[in-house]
Amino acid sequence: MANDSNALTHVKESLGMIFLKYFVLSLHVLMVFITALAPVLFYKRKGKCLMKFYLSMAGTAKARKIYRLQLEAWVFLVNLTYYLLNGPNTWQIPAMALSLILMTNTCTSAILRWLHDDKRVQLIACAVFFASLSLPQLYTLSVSVGMVIIWAMFYPSWVITQYYMTDPGKLKDFPPTKENIVFMYYHSQRGPCDMTFLDP
Repeated sequence: MANDSNALTHVKESLGMIFLKYFVLSLHVLMVFITALAPVLFYKRKGKCLMKFYLSMAGTAKARKIYRLQLEAWVFLVNLTYYLLNGPNTWQIPAMALSLILMTNTCTSAILRWLHDDKRVQLIACAVFFASLSLPQLYTLSVSVGMVIIWAMFYPSWVITQYYMTDPGKLKDFPPTKENIVFMYYHSQRGPCDMTFLDP
């Protein structure tokens, strides 16, 4: 009787772990899929919701901080799910190191600003991404770097951030043209160091 009870408990625990693994795997796939699809659906679009997003990101330090926190959480979750599914592995160290770097808000801000405004940094990041894709063991690193690149695509340029930070009152009035705000938001030009490292 005791053996049957132990066997039943063991089966329940096994089923629970299987359910948890598949749930975590589904969440992982969903996160990667949504992130990969974002540039196709939203990059340089001029919809009403996206215009609000652009203005909020350009003029509000809190919105940019929440945006960065979401990236940090997603990268950490990708690494955590892979760890739960496959156990510890030395190949996970680079991606885990990246997730730990992103835990510092200032570092995340600088990385996103660099990737958005500097084409050389974009090329280096893309090279790391494609190099890590060639090794299946570096799957978590490729996904993490890819997510950072995509997140950087939607980070406001220093041009539009400076524009709204110098005169917050401009946010009260809708910009003259949607084309102008989209051009400024995605403008790729390296800004001064204080806008790179000290973005609030």
